[in-house]
Amino acid sequence: MDNHTSSTRSSIVSINNLTRRYKEKTAVENLNLSIAENQIFGLIGPNGAGKTTTVKMLTTLLAPSSGTATVNGYDIVTQARQVRQSIGYVPQEAQADEALSGREHLILQGRLYNMDKELMAQRIDEVLELVGLKEDADKRALEYSGGMRKLMDIATGLLHKPKVLFLDEPTSGVDVTHRQRILSHIRQLPAAGMTIFLTTHFLEEVDKLAHQVALLNNGQIIAKGTPQELKTSIGAAIVDVTLQDDTAVAQTAKTLQTESSIRKMVQDGNHLKLFTTGENDALLVVKQKLDGLSLVPQALSLTQPTLDDVFFYHLGKEVN
Repeated sequence: MDNHTSSTRSSIVSINNLTRRYKEKTAVENLNLSIAENQIFGLIGPNGAGKTTTVKMLTTLLAPSSGTATVNGYDIVTQARQVRQSIGYVPQEAQADEALSGREHLILQGRLYNMDKELMAQRIDEVLELVGLKEDADKRALEYSGGMRKLMDIATGLLHKPKVLFLDEPTSGVDVTHRQRILSHIRQLPAAGMTIFLTTHFLEEVDKLAHQVALLNNGQIIAKGTPQELKTSIGAAIVDVTLQDDTAVAQTAKTLQTESSIRKMVQDGNHLKLFTTGENDALLVVKQKLDGLSLVPQALSLTQPTLDDVFFYHLGKEVN
């Protein structure tokens, strides 16, 4: 009997207290997420945060220590085969066999999914066209650039029309031209009935692509929402100050401590990032404080919050 229930259909990925422990470390701890169908979901976080471990559990490559998750309505532990049939997975590392051509890789993938021969041939042409590799389809992967290999991996993940496509750092190590092509393809996939689970350290990509974003650190989600919600949550505007040295940063931070329009200060070397409420002219306030200290900043700017700023807000070194 197929236990593919309709109750989970609004959330095509549902994660409840998912945990993965190793002997010396808990990589993912009590993860809870709900991802809607036909959306792009971005999981961001520093290296070692648990992003790849999360993806490997959801794609059935790694068993959770505790907790549950369903993908396309199937349990990742008890219905692992059905999960694998309904997903595509493009890992961070290139999967190319250099002895095979791009087309041969896709034929092999189609056979693994027991695709009808005629349908497979048609679909291979479609995905090759989609990722821009049709003219190079019969070249061996040995002749492909890093960007072309990544595009081939994405074509392989798309071949069987998965309901959910997991992309782990899809543009890592890819040149600008291929990066833009990859992002363009990802953006179109929800309209074709596909949900995308994306991990990347390029935060501007998530900002442009994702409907929902979660920030992961030490295996736990510390912030989630739409890109705009996350940016709005950290302040109305950001003042960036670059000073001569740490001493100047400490002096500046101390004199700004009582300023009500500054909700948080984060230091990165001789750089100070000020998250403001928007109540006052924050840039003018900072200039006046610096003048009072006889400090001349190397750089001073006022910008709207970005996801990079969200990252700094939650993970940077706060100055008290």
